[in-house]
Amino acid sequence: MEHVQVTSVEQLHREIVRFGHKSHLFRGQPNAYLDAHGTPTFQATFHRHGCVPLTTRKWTHYAGALIEHVSGGTIAPSLDLSSALLQHYGWRSFFLDATTEPAVAAWFASHSYAEARVATSLDQRHGGQIAAAQRVVTYARTLEAKALLYVFSADALASHGIGQVDLLERFSSLEARTRMSAQRAVLIGPLSGPLPPDAVVAQIEGPSSVLSEYAALQGPARQGELFPSRTEDPLLCAFLGLPWVKGPGGVYERSLSLPEYECPPPCPSPGEAYVARDIWVARDPPPPLANAVFLRVPELLLYANGCAEEPYWERLFDFVADCGVVVVEPAALWMDPRIADRPCYGKGLVARAIGEGLVEVGELVVEHTGTEVTGVAANAGYAYRLDEGQPSRVPSRSDCDCRSDSRHRHQVTMLSHVGGMLVRSELSRTGPLELSFRLDHGDT
Repeated sequence: MEHVQVTSVEQLHREIVRFGHKSHLFRGQPNAYLDAHGTPTFQATFHRHGCVPLTTRKWTHYAGALIEHVSGGTIAPSLDLSSALLQHYGWRSFFLDATTEPAVAAWFASHSYAEARVATSLDQRHGGQIAAAQRVVTYARTLEAKALLYVFSADALASHGIGQVDLLERFSSLEARTRMSAQRAVLIGPLSGPLPPDAVVAQIEGPSSVLSEYAALQGPARQGELFPSRTEDPLLCAFLGLPWVKGPGGVYERSLSLPEYECPPPCPSPGEAYVARDIWVARDPPPPLANAVFLRVPELLLYANGCAEEPYWERLFDFVADCGVVVVEPAALWMDPRIADRPCYGKGLVARAIGEGLVEVGELVVEHTGTEVTGVAANAGYAYRLDEGQPSRVPSRSDCDCRSDSRHRHQVTMLSHVGGMLVRSELSRTGPLELSFRLDHGDT
C-alpha cells in the first residue's frame, strides 16, 4: 500500500487524478482501524457486529421484494443485491461501503458520525399517543488534524473473487434522487474476512480541512446532499414505512432499525401502522375462516427462499382436501412493498380445496391500524393441480389480479415446506382446529 501525504487541495487533486479511473474505488474515514500488525484493515459490518440469521433472512427477503417493486420487475433481485442495498441504507451485511466518486469519500473522511436515540411519539388514528424512539445521525466536521482517503483496486478485488455491486448502475432506471445516486455507491463483497492487503492500493492522508474543501469544490458540502430525504428517495421511503414494533420498556421503534439523517427527523404521521408483537388470527378467526384448520408455524417460513427438498405435495394436497380450508399462519406479519401505503400485512397462506383435485393458494391478510387488528381477509390466489407430483397452475377468471407471478411463486415456495412438517409430525394439535409447530422443532 502506498502512503501519500497531502497538504493542499491542489496536491490532493493531483493524487486523486492518478487513481481516478474505473479500476479504482474510494472510501473515506476520519480514523484508521488497524490490525494486530498496525496495518489498516477493512471488514464488513457482520464481522464487526455479528449476524442474526433469522433477521438477515427477513430483511434480505423484503429488500428483494422491494427491488422487484420499484423496478417494475426489470431488476432481478438476488441475495447479494438485496444485502448490498440494505448495507447502503444502514443495516448490517457482509458488504463494505465504497464509492466511485473521490469527493464523496473525501466528505466522509472529513466528517465524524454521531448517533443519538431521539424520543418521539406516535399519534394513533383513533386518538392517543404511544412512546417511540428513532436513531438519528448527524455528521460534523472532524476536529482531528488528519483525514484518510483509501483507494481500492477493483482488479485486485476481482482476482480474489470479491465482487462489487454498483448500485447506481443496477438502479439506473430509477429517475428519483436516491442515496445511491448521491453517493455513487459501490458495495464491495460479500466478504468472508478483511479485505486482502493487495486490494488496498493507497492511503491518502491530509488535514481534515483540505479533504472537506476538496469535497465542497467537487460536489457534496452538506449532509443533506448525500442523504436525500424520504420524500425524494423511494427506497428510503419504503424502508422507513415498515411497521413499528414494541421494544424494550414498551417504547416503539422501527422494525428495520436504520439510522435516520434528517435533522430533526419528521414526526411519524397518524397514517402509519404500529405493530404489536404477538398476533395470531387462529385465536379469533373471522367467520369465513371459522371452520378452517390453522397451522401455526415459525416466522422463518415467511422468508423461505427455495422449495423444500422433499415437499410431499401429495400428502399436502390430500390434507387440504380432507380439511377443506387450511390456513398456514407464521408467527409474524409480512409487509408487501406494493401496498406499503396501507396498513395491510401478509399473515400467511390460505389453501382451499375447490374440487376436481384443485387447491387454491392465496394470502392471509390483516389490516393493522394503531396497535390493533381491525380486519382479516383471505385474498384470491391461484389454483393448482398436481402434475407428475408437482403443482401446476390452472388459470381461471377468479384468479388474483395482482399480476405478480413472483408473489404467487413465493406462496408455493412457502407451502412446499408444510408437507414435510406434516410427514415428520412436527405439528402437534393445540386446539380442535389448530396444529402448532412443536417447541422441540422451533418457535410457536
